[in-house]
Formats: sequence, structure tokens, C-alpha cells
Amino acid sequence: MKIKTITCHDVYNVGASLQAYALVTYLRKLGHDAQIIDYKPDYLSNHYPLWGLGNPAYDKPILRELYNLAKLPGRLKARNGKAEYDRFTAEFLPLTPRRYTSNDDLKQNPPEADVYFAGSDQIWNCFFPNGKDPAFYLDFAPAGSVRASYAASFAMDDIPEEWKPDVKRRLSGLDHISVRESSGVAIVERLGIPGAVQVMDPVFLLDSEAWASIEKPVPNTEPYVLLYDFDRNPEMVRFARRMAEENGWKLYSVLSCGECDRCFEQDGPLTFLNLVHHAQFVASNSFHATAFSLIFRKQFVVFNRQEHINTRMRDLLYGLGLRDCLMDSAGGDCPQIDYPQILEKLDEQVELLMKKREGVFTNAGLKDVVLAPALAGILAHEAVGHTVEADLVLGGSVAAHNLGKRVATDLITMVDYAHTLPDGSRAPLPVYVDDEGTPASDEVLIKDGILVGYMNSRETAQHFGMEPHGNARGYAYSDEPLIRMRNTAILPGKDKLEDMIAAIDDGYYFTQTNNGQADTTGEFMFGIMMGYEIKNGKLGRAIRDTTISGMAFQMLQTVDMLSDDMVWSCSGTCGKKQPMPVGMGGPAVKCKINVAGK
Repeated sequence: MKIKTITCHDVYNVGASLQAYALVTYLRKLGHDAQIIDYKPDYLSNHYPLWGLGNPAYDKPILRELYNLAKLPGRLKARNGKAEYDRFTAEFLPLTPRRYTSNDDLKQNPPEADVYFAGSDQIWNCFFPNGKDPAFYLDFAPAGSVRASYAASFAMDDIPEEWKPDVKRRLSGLDHISVRESSGVAIVERLGIPGAVQVMDPVFLLDSEAWASIEKPVPNTEPYVLLYDFDRNPEMVRFARRMAEENGWKLYSVLSCGECDRCFEQDGPLTFLNLVHHAQFVASNSFHATAFSLIFRKQFVVFNRQEHINTRMRDLLYGLGLRDCLMDSAGGDCPQIDYPQILEKLDEQVELLMKKREGVFTNAGLKDVVLAPALAGILAHEAVGHTVEADLVLGGSVAAHNLGKRVATDLITMVDYAHTLPDGSRAPLPVYVDDEGTPASDEVLIKDGILVGYMNSRETAQHFGMEPHGNARGYAYSDEPLIRMRNTAILPGKDKLEDMIAAIDDGYYFTQTNNGQADTTGEFMFGIMMGYEIKNGKLGRAIRDTTISGMAFQMLQTVDMLSDDMVWSCSGTCGKKQPMPVGMGGPAVKCKINVAGK
């Protein structure tokens, strides 16, 4: 079968080059006649202009000129580093004989193919010109051919309103849509286009041996931390330097060279592969540095980007249970990645994605559901926990007029633990003394369905006539302590998961979420990235991505079964004004909830 792929394959970026190679190589291994369309429109033809705006955020008078002046020295240097990428493209990327410079050019003489693939990578990122280019939606493909995307990325949780009509129209012309992030599935579904599925980035289609076979060795290396920093993030630099100093390692960098022992800014994709492969530790804000750290089984952390493209890393890490690897501050603890466990989860992810490929859409309405413990923990934190933080209570949260009233069935008891769990083990994020000097102790929030307490600072405790329990926490020493959760959980019940599923004739079992939001009214909405039908008390087919919504206290008053197990997790950071680590937990919960769908 003749297959042509179109992506940003030649933009002098490590990830762009390697993902393009991975997809076409995999297709050729399957026996297909696969090529990359050599598409180079004007906006991609000169990747290191000496004078030009590379970031639309700076497209303002005066600021534009200051931005270009600041970028000029780096652009002069970068132009000299193109040779390694050019060699990679010539040797490893099978391109069409003809180069195309516009969508009209493609339309006039399209490359012959049975199937056209758009992707992978950020080809639909509307912050950049390629996300608005009809060529990357296969507008040029002749009638009768198959048009599909593979692992295309919007790189954000939503696209600008003004671009939604155009994107919807262009996506509607595709026969099959697959995206790289679960957030991308949600975007497509919100546009009213059914059938989108999530797949892994193409670099995961090749194993570590295949990648190692093409890497370019770096001579004379010593044990090192690899830094790959797109943002010149001082927190990440400080973290990488700390790791290097604590372990007696060197600090090598791919981009930021100011504080490094060796810099490889002029080197290309093959050197990058070798650097990740042989690093003792990787610190980056790059999606593909993260991906190759996983492929080569490296210990790593990822720092949040300043731009709106964190969804790529978040979805990948959250799906593998690696929330702790996504960081904001240099002061955070270094997570230890258990690769046997991660590889098992990767296998599970592949299996789940294969099931979702044949998945069904949920039926809309108020449904009987079982929420897996991970979902119960997130709901406890987002939909309930924030409503009972005393500063938000004073601001008018739903809890303000519900103290002492029933807000759930008598099965529900919810506690914010300080440092020690009921079984004597340490809480995920122990707090012994808060930042106001208050000794930390457990705070019971809901007792047998009755709202009995708030989380307080010293000031709000005095206002409400309550005792503070150590919930005032500041992100940094100079920050004002805010009322924050610590380890918030719904306590387990006495039921078995299999009995909870057996009790539902027609409903759903939801297992994984990818995003969500809630407000102080208790209203919530969460994206569901994995789940199953329940028919006549048995699990059925996998479901496509959907959403659940409702009012927290109303939902809790429908709970009639809780599993007897308890699962704890660390969410990474809570974003209430200051980023703050929190823990959350819960059992499986049987309840009624609003489900989106047909």
C-alpha cells in the first residue's frame, strides 16, 4: 500500500525529526511503501531567521523589536547548527522527490498514495501557522483516497474560539482521526466530530534497541545529568545543578549552556539519542526528551512549560501514574521511577488503547456508575475539598450554609489527614507543623454523611469558633500561608468491587480521568479517558472518551456502596493561587452521576 505522511519533519527540532522518522520507519516495517511529503511552506522554510517573530505572544509594538534583539545572538549561533539535522534528513527520512511549498501546490499535483496520514506532533497547534494550514488537515488529498491522522497534537486543552469553525470543517474531511493526547480527543468531541481515538506518539512504535542502533556516540563523557530546557527555566536549571552536585555528576545541556559543563547546542537528533540513552538523570520540559527517557528507562523529571503546551507531558505522565515527575519548583523531592511497574502500565496503556479503538460511545443521562478509587480521590479533592476550605467558605462556597447538615449518605466519611494514616503508615504528603506553626492533626470534614468541619488557618478558626488543625501552607518561605488540603480521602466501606459491578444492570465503570474542574458551588466536570459498559451486572465493551458532571453534595447523596479497599496517590500540585503538593485517596464508589454521550 502506498502511504504518504505529512508533518513538520524538517524544522531543526529533535522531536520533530525523530517522530517523523519513527512513523515512516514503522510503516515500512509493516511492508508499506511509505514516504514523507517534503512540505516546506514559506513559514517553515527559514527556521532561524535573523529577524522575525517566532512567538506570537510578543507580537506587539516595541515588544516585538525587543524580542528580536534578544533572540539575535542565539539565531546567529543556531544557523551554524543546521548541518547535523540536514544530514539526518538526507540519510534517514524518505522524502517525496518533489518539494511542495503550499497547499495549492499540493492540490495541483498531489503525491500519489492510497492513504494519507497527517501527523504526528503539534501539527494542529493553532498558536503556530501550521495549526491553521489546511495542508496539515489533508485538504489536498484527492477524492477516493483515505485521509487519516496519526497522533496529531493540538498541544493544549482547547483551541481558540475564533479557530473552532475552521478546525471543525477541516477535521470533518478526515476519514479517521487519532490524536496523541486524551485532551485532543476531548477537543474533537467538543467540536461535534465523533470517533476520535488516542494513540501513542510514534517514537514509542520503535523499541530502545532500534533507537540505539542509529544514535551517534558522544566521546569522552563522564557521568552526567542531561538538561533540555526550552524556556530558560531557572528552577529547572537549579534542580539539575543540585542533582549533579549531590551525586558528583557533570551537567550536560542540549540547549541552555550558561551553567553547564558541556553543551551540545550544535548537535543533532542522533547525538540527542545518545545523550538521553547514557544519562544518569534527565531534567527537561520537552515532550520527546520525556518520551525517550521512558524508552531508555532513565530517571527523570519534567518541568511545566511557560507556554500553553503542558498537556502533552501531563497526559503522558498522568497516564503512567507519574504525576510526581511533573514539577514546578527546584525544591521538590526527586521521584524514583519503578520501571518494571511503568513497563507494566505501558503495556496496560497499549491494551486499553486497543480496546478503545473498538470502544462504544456512552449514552447520555443520569446513570448508575462505579468510580474507580483514583476518580473518587480526585472528586474528594476537587469537588468537595475546596468547598470546605474556610477562606472559600467565607467567599460563599456551598459549604457555608451546609455545616451540620446532611450532604451525603451515611456511608460517606471524609477526612483530611495530616501525616499518619489509620493503618499507621505515612500519608503520601505528611505535614507535621503548618506554616503558621500549628501542630498538624487530622480534620474530619464529613462524618456519616454530615458536614462537620472546615479546614482552617488560625484566623478563620477563630472566626468560626473552631480549632485549627495545621492546614495553612505556603509554597515558599516568602509566601503567605493559605488554607490547603494535605491528604484528603473518602474512607472505605465494606463492599467488594465485583459486587458493586454486579449490582448495576445498565451503567458504567469509570477507571481513568485525564482532566477536570470544579468550583465552590460543588459543580464539577471531569473527562473520562477509560471505562467500560456494565450490562446485567457484568463488564462489557470499553467506552470512548466521555465526561461526567454534577453537583458534589447531590452526587454524594446517591452513594449506596463503597469498596473495602483504599488507594492513595499524589496529585503533583494543587493550583490554588500557589502550587502545592497534595495527596488524595479513596475506595471505589457506586453512585449516580451525569454522563455525556449520545
